[in-house]
Amino acid sequence: LLSLGSFLYGLSQYFALDFLVSKRTKTMAKIGLTAAAVNIIVSLLLVRLIGFVGAAIGAMVAHGLILIASATWGTRPTKLVVPWPTVKRVVMSLVPVSLLIVLFKYISASFSDITFFIGSTIAMLLLYVLLLWFLGELKNEDKKTKGALNC
Repeated sequence: LLSLGSFLYGLSQYFALDFLVSKRTKTMAKIGLTAAAVNIIVSLLLVRLIGFVGAAIGAMVAHGLILIASATWGTRPTKLVVPWPTVKRVVMSLVPVSLLIVLFKYISASFSDITFFIGSTIAMLLLYVLLLWFLGELKNEDKKTKGALNC
C-alpha cells in the first residue's frame, strides 16, 4: 500500500511541474495541506479498526488525492528541451571517471579505508571537473543564465 501511494505521489510530481514553473506554489501548498489533513483523518479512523494498515491506506488515499488535484489543476508541460550537447559532454566525462573508479577498486588494498575514500573521491571529482572544463561545458554559459544569476 505504501509503495502504491509512493507511486501515485511520483506521478503527481509530473503534473505539479506546472505549479513550480508558473510560480503557483500557494496552490501546491493548499493541495499538500489538504492531503495531509485527509491522511490524518483517514489514518485516525482506520487505525482503530484495522491497525497500522489503516495508516498505510490513509497515506495512499492522500497521495491519490495529490495526484488527482495536480492532474486537475496543473497542466502537463508540453515541450521538453533536452540540452543534448551538455548530455554528450557529461557522458564523455563520466566514462573516464568510471574507469578511474575501477582502477581505484584494484588498488584499494594498499590504503586505509578512510584515506582511500577521501583520496579517490577528490581524484574523481577533480577528473570530472577537468574533463568538463576541457570539453567546454564549464566555459559555455548562456548569457541569459548569467543575467538571471546576477539579479
